[in-house]
Amino acid sequence: MKILVVDDEFVSRMILQKLMGSIGECEAVENGEDALKSAFSNPPPDLILLDIMMPGMDGYTVCKRLRSDPSTKDTPIIFLSANTNVEDITKGFELGAVDYITKPFQKAEVKARVRTHLTLKQMREEMQDKNLLLNKQVDEIKEKTERLDQSRKRLVQSEKMASLGQLVAGVAHEINTPVGIGITVSSHLVDQTREIIAAFDKNKMTKSALTQYFAKTLETSELIFTHLVQAGDLVRSFKMISADQTVHERRSFILKSYLDDIIVSLRPKLKKELHQVTVNCREDIEINSYPGALAQIITNLIINSLLHAYSEGEEGNIRIHVSMEGTDVILEYGDDGKGISPENIDKIFDPFFTTKRGKGGTGLGLHIIYNTVTEILKGSITCESTLGQGARFRIRLPVSIAE
Repeated sequence: MKILVVDDEFVSRMILQKLMGSIGECEAVENGEDALKSAFSNPPPDLILLDIMMPGMDGYTVCKRLRSDPSTKDTPIIFLSANTNVEDITKGFELGAVDYITKPFQKAEVKARVRTHLTLKQMREEMQDKNLLLNKQVDEIKEKTERLDQSRKRLVQSEKMASLGQLVAGVAHEINTPVGIGITVSSHLVDQTREIIAAFDKNKMTKSALTQYFAKTLETSELIFTHLVQAGDLVRSFKMISADQTVHERRSFILKSYLDDIIVSLRPKLKKELHQVTVNCREDIEINSYPGALAQIITNLIINSLLHAYSEGEEGNIRIHVSMEGTDVILEYGDDGKGISPENIDKIFDPFFTTKRGKGGTGLGLHIIYNTVTEILKGSITCESTLGQGARFRIRLPVSIAE
């Protein structure tokens, strides 16, 4: 440790220099100017014993200069003085001294106080080093957390797009059936119409042939109409649901009809799995919210049930019940599948948690639901389940989301 002694009295200076030499490297100077030169050297002293009453620049002035320089602003300064009045002692501490020793001093006391302040300085520096290291580690953790959060957001977005892609594929496949039937039946109607026109042109059309044509035309037209309505419903539902999921915009909508549209858009998936979905909701419940977010929630809940609740070929029942509690909508979703084990029930909303790793499960479905309910729809969601008795989700949503 490097110690600087500043004292204009030769005897006192020599005694202090010898005393401090037993603690560390010591330099002794006799005036303020030399004290500043030594203090501003590289490296600066670890502690300064500073006399107050000196010719030229006094100890107070030296202390002010030391405290104003970045290299010595934290260097411990112990004042040495024969002045014992309270004003002088107080002034010394106000200027930034860490201690005040009166002359004549006791050698053991000086050594003890110097050692104490050197130890405190060393502890402060170690703490600063630890804080710097800790801050660096915190910054690294923040950076890694931000990268992980960005990765999670990208994965969540990919999962949403994958869910929407499944919806597109299912709806496209389902539309092929009514459109294909419509094309086949209308083609047959065209042939029949050409035949009756040809018979009419050759003056060979009979009453029975015309009556039969009218009957077949009506039957065919009704069949075409039915299947076109079915295709139109699918297209309309898919267009609304997919648009809402792609662009989150707030609007007012009738909850029952919108839930029905979501189920219609999922019908290809449900038809393939042989499951029944029942929606119990009053026709007059209107909410002002984000329909796309609601569609994402219902879609993910149903897909989660199809993936986890039932074995292949098993028929299940999914029920959605909606009620009102004050200004909140309570949406209860339940299936009668396998249920969730007690050790997993507290982890189902965690990102990447899944019991179907490698079998189509990403562990993001329920995580997306939780974030969508709490962050976008400003609601809450809980889950209860008993093994063998299915799972029940209770979602509370405000009727109207504030601006």
